[in-house]
Amino acid sequence: MRRLLRVLFLGLLLLLPVVADAASPGAAWSAGWEQATGGKMVGAATAAARWKAGARVLDTRSMEAFEAGHLPGAVWMAPDRLLAAQSGELVLVPDVEAPQGVLVVGKMGGEGWWGEQGWLGMVLSSAGVDAVTVALAEPSEVALAAGVALERGLAVEPEWLRLAAPSVGRAGLLTVAEAAAAQASGSALFVDVRSRAEFEGAHLFGEARGGHITGARWAGWEELQGAPGWPLEAGAWRKQVEATVEGATAPLAVYCTGGIRSGFVTFALRAMGLEARNFEGSMWAWSADPSLPMEAGPLGERDGGKAR
Repeated sequence: MRRLLRVLFLGLLLLLPVVADAASPGAAWSAGWEQATGGKMVGAATAAARWKAGARVLDTRSMEAFEAGHLPGAVWMAPDRLLAAQSGELVLVPDVEAPQGVLVVGKMGGEGWWGEQGWLGMVLSSAGVDAVTVALAEPSEVALAAGVALERGLAVEPEWLRLAAPSVGRAGLLTVAEAAAAQASGSALFVDVRSRAEFEGAHLFGEARGGHITGARWAGWEELQGAPGWPLEAGAWRKQVEATVEGATAPLAVYCTGGIRSGFVTFALRAMGLEARNFEGSMWAWSADPSLPMEAGPLGERDGGKAR
């Protein structure tokens, strides 16, 4: 019965037009992000040009959304398919060189957007894939800019993808042990990008304990967004983070619940030239170990955070 319902649901999806959840803020917004990140995070037009030049495309949306319509040649690579990579046990790497690089696309903005494409960009970069571009546009927008129609159905798995054991000390990432050592020594400033309620102690996604890493500052995911739920203009986005970490001298260690939102933030910060690392295990891993220090309560100066 469940299989039948899924087939019927997918059939309905195939009858619907594939559109973005919300239109991107515009060309000026995209150009600002491209300039601020040195072309590592781009709008629809640039993403389309790189796809047409031969970049390999990884799509981070749900399987249902991918099957309903994706860029020709794209490969489905949602976070739930790569939980091993998120835990630091395995990482995704191209098996051969990608001359035109890798283009990561996915859902952008609106409800249910967690920055999955930035997280996957961070995973790839940490695995030594240098030419990674994150598209700040829905696949439908990229297809429109490229003048092609989206394909439906599940793509054939390419031979150039594989999961491999990670190298020690992956650039830009923190394991639980590394995060604990950094917090204890003060060698990193922790930045919490979850909601304010979570920072103050709410259990929303199965954390073993509520609150935040002791000494962390808060730069909420929603605070870094504007209407309709897309990231702020690049300059304003960076200023928002810098206001949170004002006066800090240590590198930034960014975390959320499971490392997805923080992966997007870390990828963007690093692309902007700031020293930041993503704590992949984030609160799921930290709160599960009772020996690791946490605190809760209203956001305020005692947290090192800036009450807004």
